[in-house]
Amino acid sequence: MDSQMIDRAVVSLRLIFWGGMLCVVDVTFSSVTTVNGVSSGFVFDFLNDAVGAALITVGAARLSTMEISRRFVSVMHFVVFVAFVVTLDSIRLHFVTDWPTVVQLGANLIGIVSIVAIPAFCVAMRWLCDDAFLERASRSWSLTLVLFVCIYVLPLGLLRIAILFASLTGSPFLIDLGPAGLLLLPVFAAPLIHLFMSTSRMKTDLVNRGV
Repeated sequence: MDSQMIDRAVVSLRLIFWGGMLCVVDVTFSSVTTVNGVSSGFVFDFLNDAVGAALITVGAARLSTMEISRRFVSVMHFVVFVAFVVTLDSIRLHFVTDWPTVVQLGANLIGIVSIVAIPAFCVAMRWLCDDAFLERASRSWSLTLVLFVCIYVLPLGLLRIAILFASLTGSPFLIDLGPAGLLLLPVFAAPLIHLFMSTSRMKTDLVNRGV
């Protein structure tokens, strides 16, 4: 793998990083009215999740064109598909309405699948580093994988399953952390920051090799 391919991977990963940060930091303004128990309106996201998901989709799509191996391409195609569907769902969330149950169930399933795509993506990045003999970067991506699993996959996966179960049984499920939710921002940003570090190490390792 030459330096141009690594440069392409680094640029793509930067898009994914900034897209992830847009999704994590959420500042919204909503205009909602309720008539006869039916809510309708629109939500404006100053740090738009749809834009963030779109950046992730573009970055993943660029990476999927790198023919590292068949398994790498297959995993990245899966990640691209999931990111694209999440982008569409993020656009849907701008419109406040009483969505049918089937739409809500579909959205929860999308959330579960998107959580599965996170560790799959990190493993694919390890494969990329191993193919380029970037040993330090590969180890760094291993730690990135652990952070995502511990902070995103396990807690959010259990939360998504609980929401899905509540939807199937018709039980209400609501979590409102209020201002305390701001305290979680640094925690949820930690895996993304380490993703940024792992990306930088890919370039550094390549330079140190004199490629």
